[in-house]
Amino acid sequence: VLRNSNAPQFVNATYTALVDEREIPGFVVVGVEATDADAELQPNSPNSQIVYSIDPNNVKANQYFAIQPQLGNVYIKKQLIEDPNTRQYQFDIVATDNG
Repeated sequence: VLRNSNAPQFVNATYTALVDEREIPGFVVVGVEATDADAELQPNSPNSQIVYSIDPNNVKANQYFAIQPQLGNVYIKKQLIEDPNTRQYQFDIVATDNG
C-alpha cells in the first residue's frame, strides 16, 4: 500500500520576475520548483510526481501566462502589451502530486 504522506513544498516561498511587455508568447518568465518528501520514500510512484498549475481562479493570469505542468516553467501565453492597463501580475502557482 502506497501512502501519500507528504504534500509538495515549494523551494522558495515567492518567485519574482521582470518581463518586457513586448516579449513574445513562449518566452519563459520564471521556473518554479517544489520538492516532495514522498520521492525519497517512494521513488517513481505517483505520490512523488509533481504537477504544476496556475491558480484556475485567476482569470487574468491564465489569459496571459501558462505553465509547463511537469517542469514548472511559467511562460507568456499572450503578449502583455495587449493589456496596457496592467503593470503587475501576481498569481499563485499550485504544486500537486498524483497521490
